[in-house]
Amino acid sequence: MNRIRCFLLPVFVLVIESLCFCQAPAGFIQRQLSPGLTWYSLEGDTLWGVSQCINVLEVDPERYALRLVSGREELKTVSTFAKESGAVAAVNGNFFHTVEGGSVCFTKVDGVITDTTRYNLPPRWFLDQLDDAALVSDGQEIKIILCPPDGWKSAVQYSTIISAGPPLLIDGKLLPISDQSFNTRRYGRTAVGITAGHRMILLTVSGNAPLSQGFTMPELQKMMSLFGCVGALNFDGGSSATMWIGALPENKLVSHPGKGRGKSQHNERKVANSLIIIPRR
Repeated sequence: MNRIRCFLLPVFVLVIESLCFCQAPAGFIQRQLSPGLTWYSLEGDTLWGVSQCINVLEVDPERYALRLVSGREELKTVSTFAKESGAVAAVNGNFFHTVEGGSVCFTKVDGVITDTTRYNLPPRWFLDQLDDAALVSDGQEIKIILCPPDGWKSAVQYSTIISAGPPLLIDGKLLPISDQSFNTRRYGRTAVGITAGHRMILLTVSGNAPLSQGFTMPELQKMMSLFGCVGALNFDGGSSATMWIGALPENKLVSHPGKGRGKSQHNERKVANSLIIIPRR
């Protein structure tokens, strides 16, 4: 039997509550799902003149923890990962091999390296920028950092490293983004960010469908900045971009993932891992 591997990402809690709440951009509908968990959504063409389906979760780390769950070689949908793990919400994780399974980016959790970056893969499987930064934790604080010059294995001070890319913001600064088509064309996207108040921001935008065109990487960068992120990182996207919210009575899959144009809302793509939100006990 395949087991789900589930790892806790400890986070630093800021005690100054006045700095913790983000200000959503105009046009978003805001719903308080529970204390410490807020959902923002936008559907329509009011943003940048094109149709979009955008979903954002703002998470208070004092009430909720972020975990990475992995099926290792077995691929599963985000909703399956979430339900099996008792999550209240979830998004897809970092880049993975759709045939062999497993992440193609460096991943280390609780001191154990589960995947290493597969630089030998052809461009259709891996681009150099896809492990340029990581969501990391040293057991006290969660943040987003750039890859050290000597590689991720040298970052021994961090017990958890989930690499992806490209990085969008570091220390409040917008980072340069290359002009390759992966960045300049609109696709479905998933991103994770940290605000100045140490709130976690999880964002998905659906793409490649009439109802949602997706973001270019600069547009994703701008949106994460508008939600108050001082650190932000692009995760796997395209047909993988998925958000699931368990607190909703129905239609828990709020994004519109799928394998191509014209697919239904419920056509989830199977992925290697997922970032889930669970209540702190």
